[in-house]
Formats: sequence, structure tokens, C-alpha cells
Amino acid sequence: MKWETRGIKYDKGMLVIPCDHIEVVEKELYSVEVKKKRKSRSTNANAYAWAMIEDLAKVLNIGRIELYKRAIQEAGLCNIVTIPDEAVDKFIEHWKGNGIGWQVEYISNAYGFTDLRVFFGSSVYNTTEMVRLIEWLVQECDQQGIEVKEQ
Repeated sequence: MKWETRGIKYDKGMLVIPCDHIEVVEKELYSVEVKKKRKSRSTNANAYAWAMIEDLAKVLNIGRIELYKRAIQEAGLCNIVTIPDEAVDKFIEHWKGNGIGWQVEYISNAYGFTDLRVFFGSSVYNTTEMVRLIEWLVQECDQQGIEVKEQ
């Protein structure tokens, strides 16, 4: 079950969550995730970004996927993770399996661990993160003399 609610309270080590009547079995183990509701990005933003990527790729004479990956590396969301050496190949395989924007850069290796910079594909971006990617694409279009239509 999944729902949105307001008025979550914390009382004596317990979360009190308002909800419609749901049947809960007291002895069952449940997995619960509580997070702040964020506005999701629009499909229009995605289409707008890809239209700019198409135009830029033509002018730069490179593939649109290559340009998308470059945009993700330049303006996208990333983290640095430390992985035991023996798990690096499997981690990279799984990470890249999430989609074309999900990239990995090797940073360093020491004491049996490898540091990697991992990039998230735009499919998981919220509105703020997508705006940053679009702003980078707009700047690149401006530099190449490509007219950008307002979104």
C-alpha cells in the first residue's frame, strides 16, 4: 500500500501516521518508507531536453547518446562510492544496467577498495535536478548558435 498524508507526528519513539482505515496485522513485519513529497519532473521537461540534445548532436556531429552522457557528467547528479575491489565489476554492471545515463568513473584504488564516481540517469531526477541539466543544455545550444525555444 502507498499513500500521501500530512500531519505525521513523532511521539515517544513512535511515528503516528494519519491514514484511512488499513488492516494491519500486529505481529507482521512491515517495511515502511517516509519521505517528503517532492514535485516530480514533467514529461515536457524530458522532451525539451531531448530536443536540445538532438539539435546539439547534429551540430557537433556526435551521437545523441554520447551527448546525453556528456550532459549527465557535466550537469547531472552524482555520488562517490567506495567499493571492495572484488565487488567493483559486479557493481558497475548493475549500476550501468539502470539505463544509458547511469555511468561510472574510476577515481582511485587503495587498501583493497576502489573509489568510483557514479552518475544517475535523468529518469530519477526531480524538478530541480532536471532544471540544472536543461540549463546546461541551453548554454551549450547558445554557444553553438542554436536557437532554443522557450519551454
